[in-house]
Amino acid sequence: MKVDGNVQARPSPIRSPDFLSALFWLAIGVYIAMEGWELELGTLNEPGSGFILFWIGVIMSVLSVSLAVTTLIGRGGETVGQLWQNPRWRKVGLLLFYLVIYTLVLEPVGFIISTVILLILLFKTVEPQSWTTAIVGALLTTAFTYTVFGIGLGTQFPNGIFGFR
Repeated sequence: MKVDGNVQARPSPIRSPDFLSALFWLAIGVYIAMEGWELELGTLNEPGSGFILFWIGVIMSVLSVSLAVTTLIGRGGETVGQLWQNPRWRKVGLLLFYLVIYTLVLEPVGFIISTVILLILLFKTVEPQSWTTAIVGALLTTAFTYTVFGIGLGTQFPNGIFGFR
């Protein structure tokens, strides 16, 4: 990396935010998997109360390890100090605001409508997408989620004022 014609040493991958967050989420994933294991897994046909928790923890752990390995063998990135030099606090605030509003309107408005609106807002805010991408992405994601959890696993979602789940 060059700065003003001078060559600087590459930041240590161990100090990068990606590696540190991978370790944090690995610890959380392992904890969640252990708690799910203790709650009884059951079988695929008759899942126990810890089935979903266990597999969420396993998936989080695998993704965290892959991020840590990618960071270690990659080129390195920013250091933690560099990460905080140019944060996008406005987006963080908006995301938190959207999530708070989502939790407040989920029950009265219903799962489908609330989730589609939330996802459109997220698609337009985080890394702004075109309206077509945001709307199609929100509809497909909500439909997939409803199909897997609502129909496939029998999860009950709030109906809301319009009678939609």
